[in-house]
Amino acid sequence: MSGAAADRSAESGVTDAGVGAVGSLTAGRLPRSHPAALGVDPAAIERLAASLTRIGGVHSLMVVRRGQVVGEGWWAPYRAELPHTLNSVSKSVTSLAVGIAIDEGLLGLDDRVIDLLPEHAPAQPSERLQRLTVRHLLTMSRGCSEPDFDGVRSRATAEAVRFVLNEPLDHKPGERFVYSTGTTFLVAAVLQRLTGGRLLDFVADRLFAPLGITTREWDSSADGVDLGGSGLHLRTEELALLGQLLFQRGEWDGRQLVPAEWIDLATSPQIVTALVPFDADADGSASVEREPGDWELGYGFQFWRSRHGAYRADGAFGQFIVVMPELETVVVTTAGLDPMDAVLDALWTELLPGIGNVPDAATSATAAGAVGDAGSAAPAQLTGLQLAPQPGDAASPSEDALLARHFVIAGDAPLRGLRVDAVAKVDGAGGATWTLELETPSGTERLGAGHGRWVEGATSAITGAATPVGVSAGWAEDEWRLRIQLIETAQTLTVAVTVDGDSVRIEGRMHGWFAPAELGPITGHVSPR
Repeated sequence: MSGAAADRSAESGVTDAGVGAVGSLTAGRLPRSHPAALGVDPAAIERLAASLTRIGGVHSLMVVRRGQVVGEGWWAPYRAELPHTLNSVSKSVTSLAVGIAIDEGLLGLDDRVIDLLPEHAPAQPSERLQRLTVRHLLTMSRGCSEPDFDGVRSRATAEAVRFVLNEPLDHKPGERFVYSTGTTFLVAAVLQRLTGGRLLDFVADRLFAPLGITTREWDSSADGVDLGGSGLHLRTEELALLGQLLFQRGEWDGRQLVPAEWIDLATSPQIVTALVPFDADADGSASVEREPGDWELGYGFQFWRSRHGAYRADGAFGQFIVVMPELETVVVTTAGLDPMDAVLDALWTELLPGIGNVPDAATSATAAGAVGDAGSAAPAQLTGLQLAPQPGDAASPSEDALLARHFVIAGDAPLRGLRVDAVAKVDGAGGATWTLELETPSGTERLGAGHGRWVEGATSAITGAATPVGVSAGWAEDEWRLRIQLIETAQTLTVAVTVDGDSVRIEGRMHGWFAPAELGPITGHVSPR
């Protein structure tokens, strides 16, 4: 931390952060409190959880008020101790890193990108590229014409930075907002060049360690640059810690980890995101007047503005850190659903009316007597939550064609060469459980699948590396259907298996990912052991 940042920290302390600032923690864990003790209606949290369950695809929820967790829950098979991919929430963490780097004198908002990445710039850069600055990157106004949600993830190139930097710019920098994950990748490349190390190491040292965040995982490009705009993985509570840091304007335990001025700039609208009137006719004239939605209220430096005076870090398929400064509240979700605006709609409809409408424990003897010490009382524990398992029957007349048979898959990746050595079934008190014995390049794996419930395990058959999963299954006439949750990601793989004589056919679909979603049809054949 620079001297200027230290001076600000000493001057401001907790006062700058406002009511509800949190100081030191134990192992990165926020304090807990009963919601009523902090003016939150417990029924509102329960209604929000019920609404998210109906929507489907939400993996976790944490509600923080005045620095204390007042509600938390995970939808099985997701669990509190597992990290989750954050998609574009990563962009907001990259923005915090930029604020720190500027405070340390490493760069400025109006520095030219070609000066910061000279070895990747073309010999004769265009006029638009010459004008491109860090500010343009942060406001998604690089000059792209088409949105880019994948960044460099699908580009198997050892020169990813050069590839993105040399993409043609169809507009003047700063002229218009076009969302681009590749743009944030350039920010990551700048930071890595200036710091001489990984972006992950920079934020781990300056942000994660002081906050007690222990997860260290950020996906990188083929040329070793952390993706910046995506690829970060954190646990739900670690997201909440970042949200509380944002609410406290960068101050934590007496230290100014991120300049307060940067938090204010980054979370304020810097560029317009609604380029035409809401619900406009073809000629651009407004046909219906309505409140602007959560993606139409402006964009800061890698943060979105939201309704009700809030702002957020926002990742595809429902990863959110929503900060409501006026209500002293932070809400965090992880998920795997599309469209994801349903999560924010539920937040505004179900939770928002219940914040501040219950007397604080300090002024309500009833609440104080019910919950005791607000610092130690239990929050709303949202237990019994579960993602909808695969629907279907526990048995089928076609089941004998599947059980105790051995199949070799002949189709395309990721299942090419997979050998299913056996499918067994046990009918127990908890319902039917199938067990697949798989022979993969990594060795023999056994994967369970529950009827009407999730069975956790791990397999390398999907990604090539051991991947934690939760699996449920059921029969739909002659199709055996599996639902496989990749429980450290937003992804769900649904698979339908049909056996016809000595052949097997597999069709699948991957949900919660940007790549082609269809899997198959893949064929296989019965084989002796």
